[in-house]
Amino acid sequence: MLLALDPSSNRCGVAVFLDGVLVVADHVDVPKGGKYKCPMRQSVDMSRRVFFWLQDYTVTEIVVEWPEIRKAAKAKGSPKHMLPLAGVAAGVALSLGLCPDACHALLPGEWAGQVPKDETVKGAKKSPRAIKTKSRLSAAELIIWEGVKYHDTIDAIGIGLKHLGRFERKRRPM
Repeated sequence: MLLALDPSSNRCGVAVFLDGVLVVADHVDVPKGGKYKCPMRQSVDMSRRVFFWLQDYTVTEIVVEWPEIRKAAKAKGSPKHMLPLAGVAAGVALSLGLCPDACHALLPGEWAGQVPKDETVKGAKKSPRAIKTKSRLSAAELIIWEGVKYHDTIDAIGIGLKHLGRFERKRRPM
């Protein structure tokens, strides 16, 4: 069972695949007022929340979007805000007892390329990235898609699809 994770210190996108098929996709968030000022505590708290969310699943492999530290000119905000995301990803893998060979990471550009996303709730499913992700899903998986609300979950699904070799462009045989 594969867990695809879009890590965050506030709201993680999670998608679980069984035998290459999406079986559940959701988000795990920190309730209002539940945030820590210390980034280490925040990372540990989010890792625990994801771990408890996964209690009904036997995860044997994880793939995450690994945070990319960009040069100040290209970064949104401080690059320091990306570091806790790595902590969340590692914390989840450790809490699940996964060995290093079962842990995989993709940089944002490696799985999504330059396909843009919309971080608003209203626009999340209308973005080019969401449309591309949705187009790769089977009829059964589209039922799960209907319950998706946030871009974090859409990204988790895309990360999982990329790891499974299902995110690439579909080409028709000539």
